[in-house]
Amino acid sequence: MKDMKTALLRGMLGLVALAVPLCIGLTERPASANTELVPAARLGVPYWDLRDGKTTFFLLTNASDFVDLQDTPFSIFGFQIPGPSVHVQFYDKTCAKQNRKVKLSPLDIDQLDLSVSPTSVSLPSKVGFADIDVRFSESLGGELSRAGVQLNVLMGTVIIVDPANDWVAAYPAASNLGSSAEGIGGPIVFRNSSGYPLDWNGRYEPFPDAVAIPGFFAEGKASTPYTIDSILAIAGLPDGNWDGSNYGEAPGQELLTPGSLTARTLISTHGHWYDGCENEFSYDIDTHYAIGNLESFMGTLVNRDKGPWHLADPASTCIGTAPLVDEVNGAYVGWAKMQNTMTSTSYCDTDLRGSGGTGGLTPSCGINRARGLVGTNLQTALNSANGNVSADITRLWGLPLTIEWQDECTDSEGNPLRPTGSDGNCHYNMSNGKGETVEFFEVTP
Repeated sequence: MKDMKTALLRGMLGLVALAVPLCIGLTERPASANTELVPAARLGVPYWDLRDGKTTFFLLTNASDFVDLQDTPFSIFGFQIPGPSVHVQFYDKTCAKQNRKVKLSPLDIDQLDLSVSPTSVSLPSKVGFADIDVRFSESLGGELSRAGVQLNVLMGTVIIVDPANDWVAAYPAASNLGSSAEGIGGPIVFRNSSGYPLDWNGRYEPFPDAVAIPGFFAEGKASTPYTIDSILAIAGLPDGNWDGSNYGEAPGQELLTPGSLTARTLISTHGHWYDGCENEFSYDIDTHYAIGNLESFMGTLVNRDKGPWHLADPASTCIGTAPLVDEVNGAYVGWAKMQNTMTSTSYCDTDLRGSGGTGGLTPSCGINRARGLVGTNLQTALNSANGNVSADITRLWGLPLTIEWQDECTDSEGNPLRPTGSDGNCHYNMSNGKGETVEFFEVTP
C-alpha cells in the first residue's frame, strides 16, 4: 500500500510538471468559503423530501472529459489513477443514514430518483439532507479503500416534485472544493470501515457558518388571493478538516454522538429576521437538522394572518427605521441572517480513528472548527381563485462574517491553538487574500 501511495504521489508531481504546456489557459484559482457553482470534489444537499407523495431527483454531472468515475483505474497523461466513483450519503432529520454509489463516465450525467430502486431512499422520516463526494473504490482495500480524492469534477441539481399539488422546484447543490497534498487524483482523507477519518492528507473548503435567507414572503393570506407556505431546511454537514488540523470530520461520516449514537445539536443560531420596514426580530434555532415552515421557527409573527408583520410601504403606515424609502406598496416581504455557534468536535481518540472504531471521544483535543451550514427555503403560493399552486426554492446565501484566518488556528508545526482575542473557535476568512489555491486541472474549459 505504501508503494501505491508513493507511485500516486510521483504521478501527481508529474502531472504538475505537465500542466503548464498541456493546459494553456487553465490557471490556479483561490478557494474561498463555499465557492459557488464550480465543479467540486464534494457537494452538499440541504434538502430532499419524500413526504406526502413528494419525490426528489438528483442530477449528478461529471464535468470532466477525461476523469472516469466508474470504479476502474484511468490514465491522465500516462499516470494511473486508482478507480474512483461517487458516494452519496443520505441523512434523514433524525440522522439515520443510507448510502448509494453512483458511477459516472467522463461528461456523464445521471438522474437519481429517490423514490425508485436502485437509488431509492427508505429512511424513516422521509426528509433530510445529503453529503456527496468522490472516493476511491472499496475494492482497492487497505488505506486507499473509501479514501476521498481530489477530483473537482462534480456538479449537482436537486429537483423536488409534488404531484398532488402540481408543482416542481429545483436548486443547485452546494459545491465544496477538495485539495490533496498529492495534487490532482490524490487522496484527501483515509477512512476506517465505519466511515470515520483514519488520517488526513488534505482538506475540503468550509461551508459558511453564517447564512442568510435573502428574501421571503410572509406566510398566510391576509387580503390577497394567495396563501403562502414555506419549508425552510438547514443542515450542518461534517467540517471536512478545512482548518488543516488533521482532526476534522470526513464527508458523509456519522453525525450522531459517537458511542451512544444519539442525536446531538449541530445547529445553534441566534437569527436576525427583518420585515419590510427594517424592523428586526430575533429568534433562535437549536436543533440537529432544521426543517419546517417559517412560523415553526419564528412563531406567528411571520404569518400575515396572525402577527404584526409590517408591509414594505412608502406610506406613513410603514413603522420602521426608514419608513418612507420602500418602493412597493403592501408587499409582505422579509429576510433573515443567522450564524452557527455550534462547532464540530475534534476526533482525537485512537479507538474512534482506529479500524472500525465507533466509541470514545475527546472533545478537548485540538480546536473546534466552526460548523458550516447549507440550506434552502421553499415557498409555495396557493391561488384561491383556481386552486393552482406555484413554487420556488432559494439556496441560502453564505455570509463572510467570520474574520480569523485559518493559519492562526495552528502553530508552525501544525498544532491547533486558539487565536488571541478569539472566541476559542477556528474560523475561515473569505476576504483575506491568502486563500488556498486549488488547481482546476480536472475540468477543461
